[in-house]
Amino acid sequence: TGLLGRASLEGHVISLIDVEQDDPCVVSVAISGDGRFLAARTLERDRGRLVVWNLKSEQPLLDQRGLRYGLNGRASGMTEFLGSRLLDFSAAGDWLATGQLATSQYDVEAWRVPMDPTDLPSTLRCDEQVHSLDFSPVDRRLLVAGRVPPGTSADSVFEYEDWPDGFSKRSDAVAVWSDRPLRSRVESLQYSANGRLRAVANGAAVRVYVDQRPVGEQISLGDSRVTCLAFCPVLDSEWLAIGGAGVVEVFNAVTAERVRQLTSERDGVPGSVGSVAFSPNGRWLLVAGGNHAWNGRGEVRLYSTVDWSQRGSLPTDGKLVSSVAISPVVPLAVAGSAEGAIRLWDLRSLVGPAWQGMNSDDNTR
Repeated sequence: TGLLGRASLEGHVISLIDVEQDDPCVVSVAISGDGRFLAARTLERDRGRLVVWNLKSEQPLLDQRGLRYGLNGRASGMTEFLGSRLLDFSAAGDWLATGQLATSQYDVEAWRVPMDPTDLPSTLRCDEQVHSLDFSPVDRRLLVAGRVPPGTSADSVFEYEDWPDGFSKRSDAVAVWSDRPLRSRVESLQYSANGRLRAVANGAAVRVYVDQRPVGEQISLGDSRVTCLAFCPVLDSEWLAIGGAGVVEVFNAVTAERVRQLTSERDGVPGSVGSVAFSPNGRWLLVAGGNHAWNGRGEVRLYSTVDWSQRGSLPTDGKLVSSVAISPVVPLAVAGSAEGAIRLWDLRSLVGPAWQGMNSDDNTR
């Protein structure tokens, strides 16, 4: 049964602390679209680790240690990584793309899936610092956000067609978004479920694009800094969940109309939202985050999008939760945290009979 059999309501823990790496942060987790593979990325100073599992096994398919994926040797705070999408599987599940946060010889790598430990990745060489990426859920388009030019505070988003089999140079990419409206680092981005919309967040606000055209109004969370975002994975849905300090708001991405606001606080103290994720049918929303004032603990909350009630919390003994993912095919949630670990939860005991039809397309949002 492998790692799938280990998942539980309490959360099966896999520590990714390396003897060569002090107290790493798990900054990204991702599950392939067919639900077969799980990937996790750690980052601390100028080193990082990439681990990939077949969920039917407990032994990694790939474990790359000591990778120079860090922030040029300087100390870093966990909040710097909130919203950074540094891992994603292609729609067909045959490639895994991983980015990094520091200027180096390469900016994005792609690994064939399943991989052999002796495999070498394909490399997308860019001139700018890359810190967020996303594969389209319908084809092999790849969005990449980075500094243009290096050393500046302005970001652009580029779209690569059919990568890594196709274009491999920045000059072949289409500039989807530039620094003009916001002039700030792009921290999170994502395609909509049908690949038509592209949401780009820079901390201050979110912009939504069709091709190179902005649609609707710029979306902000008022005084709250945007930390992360996620489209509802239901085909043709326009719902976009946006996380910030102490709040998650769900909007219609095209009209910029607010659907719902959820607060993230404990005893009146707001928490940072590190990641949000919808279930495959859009009926459930996971909100992950935390606050050092909460006795150093992070948390993951499960909400119903039918009545927006909180249906439970997933236990965590660790620090701020930075990344969360839900399997498209089984009731499995995975999260990574600042304690250098990932947790695997079985959601059936929380959702109960309502889990049935998880993959159905009868959600009309």
